[in-house]
Amino acid sequence: MVNMEPSMKESINIKVEFKGGLEMLFDNKLSLDINSKDIEEYLKKQETKTEKLRMLDLINYLSTLIKPNERDLFVDDKRLRAGILVLINDTDWELEGEGEHELEDKESICFISTLHGG
Repeated sequence: MVNMEPSMKESINIKVEFKGGLEMLFDNKLSLDINSKDIEEYLKKQETKTEKLRMLDLINYLSTLIKPNERDLFVDDKRLRAGILVLINDTDWELEGEGEHELEDKESICFISTLHGG
């Protein structure tokens, strides 16, 4: 008898873009290619279990890529900071379920700062 292990979750790839000055928080990178395995590893360290990856998981993972003293410019108490517009496949994330949106392979996520100094 052959012992069949359950198959590993398929990894998904997400393109993340930063505009309106947010790229400065990410070493001036305008975009990042994120693999779901990286987010899952972050969640494992946080002892968080989830069936499907959500936008909130992506946001919290991205915040770990920012210098600690600048994280509050992107997140506030593990939530996206007010004044940042998010597009999921060119659609306002409010129409896609915001932080609860389940991430899918080859999605394009764009974070745009609407806050400007003056």
